[in-house]
Amino acid sequence: MTASSNRSATETSLTCNEARELTGKVALVTGAGRGIGRAIADRLARAGATTIYGYRADPATALAAVERTRASGGDAFAEEVDVANPAQVEDVVSRIAETHGGIDILVNNAGVLARNAFLEIPLAEWEQVLRTNLTGSFVVSQAVARVMAGRGRGAIVHISSTNDGMASARCTAYAASKAGVGMLTRQMALELGPLGIRTNAVAPGMVETDLNRHELADTEFHNDAMRRIPIGRFATADDVAEAVRFLAGDAASAVNGVTLLVDGGRRAA
Repeated sequence: MTASSNRSATETSLTCNEARELTGKVALVTGAGRGIGRAIADRLARAGATTIYGYRADPATALAAVERTRASGGDAFAEEVDVANPAQVEDVVSRIAETHGGIDILVNNAGVLARNAFLEIPLAEWEQVLRTNLTGSFVVSQAVARVMAGRGRGAIVHISSTNDGMASARCTAYAASKAGVGMLTRQMALELGPLGIRTNAVAPGMVETDLNRHELADTEFHNDAMRRIPIGRFATADDVAEAVRFLAGDAASAVNGVTLLVDGGRRAA
């Protein structure tokens, strides 16, 4: 065999190993029935993780996502989990840990977006956004981190937003909740790091999802958003999923307490 053939075989082997780098790990992804959450869950499963698709409503959609992942060779399951319901979160986390022997990766993706002018935001809307996006991330993280701490290892990834540090019109509740997620990420990195648990966040910019698809259908809104992105395109759900896979894996074993922007340079512009 030539040196070139040896090198080619080695590269192929490395590629295969990297593709299944999460084999043997158990991952929980909240809000995984559709959109970014579904892309993340599928990516982790394709990387070898046994992946639990957490969903709050629409079990048919979540189960269909699980079946698609299984059809491509992934190990996937669906679990109903409302991140705003602490008792249900505790039950689901305990059941996953008992059934699968633990939880190695948590992705807090479940979230809601409500747009309203500051002076028009109802208190109930404000509370719902913070309860889901910020308190929900805390509740699930605390329950899962207790499981991880008992095993001395784990990786937690919050899905934040470029709005964690950038104001946008009619986005007060959402931006405030994501800014809170940014500080929650750093606090958890500080306190959980000594227990072997890394905490990071991924902050997507504009990604077409069910949360904003109706807005992007507006030509003026779409074109204005696009003009602000140096690379000339929106990030995709797969772009976000790939960033999460990196932060969840051993290649990021020294990465703790960071927020990785996936925004095409929007915040740099």
